[in-house]
Amino acid sequence: MGDETVEPAADTSGSNADPAAMAIALGATGALEPRATAYLEKQGALADLLIARMVAQDSHLKEEQRLQLSHLRIRRFSDYSKMALEIAVGLFLLAIVCGFGVMVWNAAHDHSLIIESFDVPPDMATRGVTGQAVAVELLDKLTAMEASTLPTAQTESSYRVDSGDAIKVEIPETGGLSLGEIDRYLRDTFGHETHVTGEIVHTAAGLALTVRAGGTTGARIEGADANLDALMQKAAEALFAQSEPLRYGDYLADKKRFDEAVAKLRPLALQGPPFDRARALTSWAEALDFDGRAREASPIIEEAVRLAPDASFAWAVVSDIHVELGHDEAAHHAEVRMIETAEQTWSSAELASPQLASLPSYIASRRDGHEGDFAAAAKDWNRMKARGGIGPADVSASGYVFEFAPQLAVGHDIAAARDQIAQAGEVEKHPEHDVPFANAIIAFVLGDWQAVIRNGAPLDVPMADDPYDSSWQAVQLKPLRAIAMARLGDFAGADALIAKTPPDCDLCARARGTIAALRHDWSTAEHWYALVAARSPSIPFADTDWGQMLLGKGDYAGAIAKFAEAHRIGPHFADPLEMWGEALMLQNRSDLALAKFEVTDNYAPNWGRLHLKWGEALAYSGKKGEAQKQFAITAALDLSQSDKAALARAGR
Repeated sequence: MGDETVEPAADTSGSNADPAAMAIALGATGALEPRATAYLEKQGALADLLIARMVAQDSHLKEEQRLQLSHLRIRRFSDYSKMALEIAVGLFLLAIVCGFGVMVWNAAHDHSLIIESFDVPPDMATRGVTGQAVAVELLDKLTAMEASTLPTAQTESSYRVDSGDAIKVEIPETGGLSLGEIDRYLRDTFGHETHVTGEIVHTAAGLALTVRAGGTTGARIEGADANLDALMQKAAEALFAQSEPLRYGDYLADKKRFDEAVAKLRPLALQGPPFDRARALTSWAEALDFDGRAREASPIIEEAVRLAPDASFAWAVVSDIHVELGHDEAAHHAEVRMIETAEQTWSSAELASPQLASLPSYIASRRDGHEGDFAAAAKDWNRMKARGGIGPADVSASGYVFEFAPQLAVGHDIAAARDQIAQAGEVEKHPEHDVPFANAIIAFVLGDWQAVIRNGAPLDVPMADDPYDSSWQAVQLKPLRAIAMARLGDFAGADALIAKTPPDCDLCARARGTIAALRHDWSTAEHWYALVAARSPSIPFADTDWGQMLLGKGDYAGAIAKFAEAHRIGPHFADPLEMWGEALMLQNRSDLALAKFEVTDNYAPNWGRLHLKWGEALAYSGKKGEAQKQFAITAALDLSQSDKAALARAGR
């Protein structure tokens, strides 16, 4: 055998030891030498150091990451804080800019009357009648006149006393410039303020008060020393006329100074832009209307709505004029248009003002009344009452008596109508006219014809201080008095009275038809009803009267056709529905009448006759128990004498 080379066994230990280091370590004999041992120990120590360093570095890295994360969080908070500060500064600057813009806008739209301190004699000042006191007194009188005036076409202005006071706000590097001074500068630069100055001097006759507004020539008013208050009133009126000419015209009309009002308003109506002319025409027409001259006012208000067809204030006066003339369709159209255009004509602030807050509801009550929806009209009036009524207290009381109470009565809520009259109490404006008028309407609804005539008699004497109310009540009540006379058999008296009413008055024409029907002059009655029905297609009253006439004639089918037409026009009007039920009963269809009575109850739940007829229909239908319930309700309500007798026959 020769020499054999022995291959070392493959290393399967998986060690990564350096082959050169292993060769040195093993040497020829394969045993570890001292140098190898030392080398390996150094390698092991080095490895331990490396491991320790790596552990230390790992710990340091974790701490560094923690600190860095904390720093990033703080930095993010700082960024947020900086951003919030920048936003706050931006908002502050924006608020300043917006506030300044508002001040500029207010200044540019300021038409205030600024009353400055007056010059007064020293002896008056020592008695407390200082220049500042005179200015404040003048302001009080202007404010009182404005508050007592129901506006037609011009809402309230603004008056201020120049006291020299200002809100002091220190602004850096301006030497203590105040916010008030900035506002004053802006108003002087951009505004349209009118400054009022004046003086009081002694004269041989007493005192002379001179008032100057802006650059105009002063108005000089003279009088005795004891009449200083009267002098101040005249001065206030002069300023009112200059600052709010249309409102001043309304003021004169409210004070029954109609000729003065017309003289003031006529020139304003003949010049200027169409809308301004419409305002003046409206106030002019209302002054004539308040003077009982509605026919004279009619073409003037027509010109106003031609110039400004969307002017709500004009439509409100159109309603007034046609109500006074008895033109139901024209009045109703005006009421609808007034409500449609209110938000276009007046701002929300103006509509919330004491002078205008109740006007839309007041006109809505008229609209609903013309449609026969007296339940809705009552809600309109209650909304007005919640807002403080319509204008001054005496006007409110009067309105509740001669408009609201009659509407409640015609809506068959007699107890509520009487309650409204009682509530007016001592503040009632014209108890000698308004209360008898309301009581006459209540009597007419209850068929108390003698009471209609008795209560209506005082209204033949016009009210000298209120020609509008006299004219309005005459148109509303004379036709009813004529019907009452005819009901009592006095046809001559009825004919004479109804002849005094204009034929274009709808209620007057319907009354002519009713008087003819009571004579059994059916063709004449139909003529008048047809005439009114044709010219008032939005009003259900003529068809209702026509149906009632046909019911009395015995034409039940014809009556039902007219009641159905009236119900179509005024779906919430109780009368045609109830009489429709009565017509069905006369046709021996009480079962069908029950449905009509049930619907009617939604619109006139306190109508005594409704519950009486409802009970009779139930009794005819064999529903005795339900009939007795209706009779019990009837017994607690107001009834005519004939209905009381019918209830007694029913066993109640």
